[in-house]
Formats: sequence, structure tokens, C-alpha cells
Amino acid sequence: MCIRDRRDVLGLDLDLKASYTEFAHRDDGKDPNKVAGKRYTFFPNVSKPIENSFGFITPKFGVHHTGYMLNRSTENIPEKNISRTLPIMSLDSGLTATRDTKIFGEGFNQTVEPRLFYVYVPYKNQSHIPKFDTGVQGFSFGRIFSENKFSGNDRINDANRVTLSLTSRLIDENTGVERFRVAIAKQVHLTKPRVGVVANPKRNSDVIFSLQGKVTPDLTAKHEMQIDQSKGRTDVMRSMISYQPEIGKVINLGYRYTRGVLAQYDISAQWPITKRLRLVARKNYSLRNTRALSELIGLEYNACCWTARFVAQKLRTSSTRTNTTFFLQLELGGLMQIGSDPLKILTRGIQGY
Repeated sequence: MCIRDRRDVLGLDLDLKASYTEFAHRDDGKDPNKVAGKRYTFFPNVSKPIENSFGFITPKFGVHHTGYMLNRSTENIPEKNISRTLPIMSLDSGLTATRDTKIFGEGFNQTVEPRLFYVYVPYKNQSHIPKFDTGVQGFSFGRIFSENKFSGNDRINDANRVTLSLTSRLIDENTGVERFRVAIAKQVHLTKPRVGVVANPKRNSDVIFSLQGKVTPDLTAKHEMQIDQSKGRTDVMRSMISYQPEIGKVINLGYRYTRGVLAQYDISAQWPITKRLRLVARKNYSLRNTRALSELIGLEYNACCWTARFVAQKLRTSSTRTNTTFFLQLELGGLMQIGSDPLKILTRGIQGY
């Protein structure tokens, strides 16, 4: 749950995020090493955005409080009632410089956008706190400017780090459409992190490079790399090509690589068969294990005032097991939905759906 109140209170933006979650195990509490229970969080924070035509700076301060009410204690989790409170301070800033330029006779507005993000969170031992839904987020442009490198709320990283990036964009001066973007970013830990596996000093030598743009009005491409400067090699690579001539028509082809971990391709599509009937499909295939990790196929029929969707999804849960799920939904005029909803897996699995 997020309660957000962005009123201009003496020039400040106020924000409150709160959640309450109850966790249980399928073994019904029979395993003495597993704990279950309730978790609540409160994260009030205040920021002061200062913006003008050529840049911005936003200092922010918040306090993250988490509490647990567990069903039992264990050797690693000695208390049933646990709480943790940590201050989180950050400073986000950036500049934007623009100029007019021509490339192959076409006019563009070119931008140069440096950005600096600093975050500080003091260290607190969290080894006595359970891990219900927390993992380490990937190292990517989408997450490099986050305050916490963990997903979920069971771990809050200690941090004293600076993230630097430089982005340049080409914007069509006639349409205002962004045609090309190139960006590079580097993260530097001023002190070594101590909470969890995010404490990896190798990250001080990593650089992220991103390149994306419109090859044609219907064809877009994106390529992102994580480069280990100390070894002069690419550790992570993500590529995507999307063909979308109009709304309701899209074909995506993607490739993901992580050194020593995975190599996968992903193909997905949404395409009309008739005026009212559309096909949706996706396949995620592991080149390392030479097998499909997930497959999806479905049909969507759109009448004047109702829509019917049928989707079948198969997920590989282990090396020998798969799980197949079927979704059937009837949507009446956008006001009422009957049946299981496949929209989340469609929007998440098919870019441009």
C-alpha cells in the first residue's frame, strides 16, 4: 500500500509508504527451522525538489521502520517480535544541456545530461531478521538509482555510495520523438557494504552502457551491457528488437546473457488473425540448458462491447517438472470482468501489448 500526498507544504513533498503482509508455509509449520508470521512497514519521507530549465536537485530524507510478529523463534532468529528502524538519506541531481544539430540532413535537438545520485544508509546487523520475500536486485539502468539494492522489505542495505551517469539523446525537431539515446553509468561505494551479498567490491569496477533508438518508425532496438573494467569483459548483456507497425501488432525478439549463469532468447508477439481475433504468444528458451523455460499462447476476441481472452501458460519449475495454467476471461464493456485475469502475464511477458 502506498499513501502519497504531494502537497506543496512549504515547498516540500511528503510521502508515506506502508504495507502489511502475512507469511505462511505449505508445510503448515512442521519444519522447526522455518518461521511464519506478520510483517508491517512504514516509510515516511520528505523531499525538496528544486528544478529549472537546465537541471534539478532533490535532497530527500526518510525513516524506514519494519516490524515482525513471528509464530516461533529459532537458533538464527532468537526473538518472535523484531523491529528495525533505519534513516535513509539521498541526493539526486542532474543537468541538461541542449543544442540543435543536423544528421544526414535531418534536424535534431541533442541533449547532454549528466546525473549524480548519492545515498547514505547506516549499517545495522539484520542477520536475526527472517527473509520472506527479499532478493538482490539486478545491476541495471532501471535500478542503479535506487536507494535499496534489495527487493522486498526484509533487508535494507547499508550505503555510502555515489552513482554517476551521462546520457545523450537525439530528439526529432519536427515531431518531438526521441530517435536515439546513449548512456553510460558507474557506481562507486565510498565504504564497503556489509549487509548481504550486495557487498561485492567488484561492483566498483563495473560500468553499465546502454544504447537504444528507432531504426525506422516501426522498428526499435535496445542494447545494454554491464562491463567489468578490471577484467575487460562483458558480464551481462541484454538486447531487444521490437517491430510495432501499429497498436495491436507487435513482434519482439530478445536475448539475455549473464556470464556463467544464463543465456536465453525470448520471442513474443501479438498479431491480429481477423478483424476481431488476435493471437498472443511468447517463448523463453535457455540456450545453456537447451529447453524452454516458459511458453504462452492465447487468443483474444474483441467484439463491440465485450472481450474474451483465453491464455495457456507453461512454466518450467525444475529440471523435470512443468506447471501449466489456463486463463479464461470475459470482459464486459470494460466495466466488469468474469473469470481468471491473464492481463498481468500478458503485459509483463509481451512488450507493447
